[in-house]
Amino acid sequence: MSLVGQDMVTVEEVIEAVQEALVAVERHGAPGWDALGREAFAHDVASEFVARRARGAIEHGRAPMDVGGEHDVIRRALAAYFHAGKFQTLLDLPGVTDIMVNGAEHIWIQYVNGHAERYPHRLFRDEDDLRAEVAHLARRSGGTERRFDDAKPLLVLRLSDGSRLAAIMNVSSTPQVSIRRNVLPDVTLGELEARGTVDRAIASLLAACMRSRMRVVVSGETGAGKTTLVRAMTNVLPATTRIVVIEDTHELNLGNDPRRRGAVLEWETREANIEGVGEITPARAGAPRVEVQPGVADRRGGSRWRRRTGDVAGDAARSSQRVDRASSLGVIGLEEARPVRGAGN
Repeated sequence: MSLVGQDMVTVEEVIEAVQEALVAVERHGAPGWDALGREAFAHDVASEFVARRARGAIEHGRAPMDVGGEHDVIRRALAAYFHAGKFQTLLDLPGVTDIMVNGAEHIWIQYVNGHAERYPHRLFRDEDDLRAEVAHLARRSGGTERRFDDAKPLLVLRLSDGSRLAAIMNVSSTPQVSIRRNVLPDVTLGELEARGTVDRAIASLLAACMRSRMRVVVSGETGAGKTTLVRAMTNVLPATTRIVVIEDTHELNLGNDPRRRGAVLEWETREANIEGVGEITPARAGAPRVEVQPGVADRRGGSRWRRRTGDVAGDAARSSQRVDRASSLGVIGLEEARPVRGAGN
């Protein structure tokens, strides 16, 4: 029997099959698997889906994908669903801290020792491929679905490993992407002191501020270590402390700490949908603080609730400050500012 044409399975089709299978299984209760077990199950589903498509193609007189193509589409689908798609190759490089993609042809990598070099391999076919990869991550990464298109040419989101991705298009000649990795996902003030980031006096002052429930603004330019410092400050608090985190994009990831599981409420702002409705600003996200009873003792450990606001700037910063003034709780706010004396303006 001669076969006519070729049946091509797309990454989107495999992802849809995986998502449907996971939803069906988890609808009846979590199977008790960890992240690796969940991904292994997804791999089995993807492999079976591709094999079923191959059998169907042969039965209808079409040529199936070759084995190499099948393996590639499964790998790309799982990377896109569970990780960072084509960017995952760069994130897996040992010691990488910053990834700068200036169009499809130019990729630069910076390492923890400050060394930067050009990545020698090409990951994206062309500019359209790069845009499509970022748009796919926008739809599937982070706590809420985001867009990356002509109407929304600016994007900031958190990847599954906690890295922060920023992308821009249309206002530049090529799409440009920057990814910053968190090299210290869990750190204490004592560890920062040992690294020479802060001295003993500053570490003691910050710890005292946290214990006294003072309002603190952490300000600095991009890459200064604001998020790392706030993580360290938060680790001063007992694990039973209830914390509300309000961020434009999830980055602190305090809820990932198994010691604080169930004691952290993480809220993320939301963009308006394509009809222009549904936007949740930092001010609106901070409004329900009364409904979650901040300041009420945690019955499990007697600790107090706290509220923490994520990176804020401009109108968001002023809105956040109004919410903070209405709160009797300890508050930490992050703000992009250079020089520091510009913070709050």
